[in-house]
Amino acid sequence: MTIGLTMRLLILAAVALAGNGVRAGALAAPAPGTATSTVADATHLERVRACVYDVSCTRLLVAAHRMGFKGPFENTLWALNQNSGTTTDLLEFSVRETWDGRPIVIHDDTVDRTTNGTGRVRWHTLAQIRQLRIKGMETERIPTLEEVLDAARGHVFLIVSVKSASVLTVWNAIKSQGLTRQVILFLYKPRGQFRELNQLLADGEDILFMPRLHKDESLDALIDLFYRPPRFVHIDQATLTHDTLAGLARRKIRAYVQFPRGDTIAELRQIGRELLDKHVYFFLSDQALQVYEALPDAR
Repeated sequence: MTIGLTMRLLILAAVALAGNGVRAGALAAPAPGTATSTVADATHLERVRACVYDVSCTRLLVAAHRMGFKGPFENTLWALNQNSGTTTDLLEFSVRETWDGRPIVIHDDTVDRTTNGTGRVRWHTLAQIRQLRIKGMETERIPTLEEVLDAARGHVFLIVSVKSASVLTVWNAIKSQGLTRQVILFLYKPRGQFRELNQLLADGEDILFMPRLHKDESLDALIDLFYRPPRFVHIDQATLTHDTLAGLARRKIRAYVQFPRGDTIAELRQIGRELLDKHVYFFLSDQALQVYEALPDAR
């Protein structure tokens, strides 16, 4: 065992012990781009893609929130390498823009929690962002959107959460990388983002997009914002009601639900069975690998 691999195992074990919900077994998957992973990754990606595009698919799909980690290592290229391929169905991450308008991959609106820097993302140019290092991993930096897309190509389906970034800028990056059929565009604040998206849809762009339904918001009003209906709508526990699910079913729109945390596999299994009984099959989770373990027959 090389020193590099030993360090990776120690880091992953420390993260799991910190309670981020990732099993050490995640390291068993080869990193994207290795000879042993390429064929298996492509086959798994096609299975996921087929289910994503099929409104009648009842297979369990789980997106790993923040690329499967919660802490400094989240949303890094290292995290992507650990949890892509056959390990995970989809990876979710957030995009924000720098002061000079470059899209980068980071969850928070500041760099304080995950890097050795301070201040809001928008206060930094890309060059300044590139000088920062991820806490505890001095070789890792905040990746650009282009770097993540390039690393994920052919390996794993992505959910790109557009936080404080231009929808047009993000979509152009996805399109330039040739990943238009490997990405769901998640509109975190749809009422401030629908105009840009509608411009793209009106121009004939085939975009797989998903708006978030906020509490006390009408489902009809949300759907009516868009040039064409979305294939998915993000709903959380506050909006996970019978009426919402029935309204989505009538429109043949699929629900994408934040999977509640569970302390044990048995608890996750119970939560999952209740959601599957409601015909919800598509989830975002901080415990993606444990959800798979709890519901092996659904996958």
